[in-house]
Amino acid sequence: MTAQPADLSTQQPETQLEDLADETLASPRPRAWARLVPLADPSAQYELVSEVVVVGRIREKGCHVTFSHPRISARHCEIRLREGEALLTDLSQNGTFVNAGKLAKESPTVIQSGDEVALLQPRSAPADLRRSSFYIFLRNDGGGGGARACSAGCACLLYTSPSPRDGLL
Repeated sequence: MTAQPADLSTQQPETQLEDLADETLASPRPRAWARLVPLADPSAQYELVSEVVVVGRIREKGCHVTFSHPRISARHCEIRLREGEALLTDLSQNGTFVNAGKLAKESPTVIQSGDEVALLQPRSAPADLRRSSFYIFLRNDGGGGGARACSAGCACLLYTSPSPRDGLL
């Protein structure tokens, strides 16, 4: 029996071009080291991926997360990841509060997962206070090293509905 040449017109390539394109274009989502959850709208969650995230009233002033209230400073506070710890620094004129305690201005303070951060004084009107406060939840990397930042170019990812990764933090 003699060998017949293979019919190349009916053979399928091992890898489809569409599959290759999908793999090439798909980029992994940056791993967040913390989640910021506004009290006024818990479904709008910000996953923090950069080592430094600025919170304030005006995005054009370099804020990654904004709250709209006239007593919130343009750049109100900064959340920074340093050596596995989350540090909150007040940059404002009116103060930043953690669990109802006022932070010292421009003095980094360690914050814990579950802390409530308020950008207005705790004695403010309840509706105003709710619209200007958030919870912070830190991700533990499981290795005892605390939280870790991603090297992504953005500072945070916003979810306007419950995050598909709920339960990871």
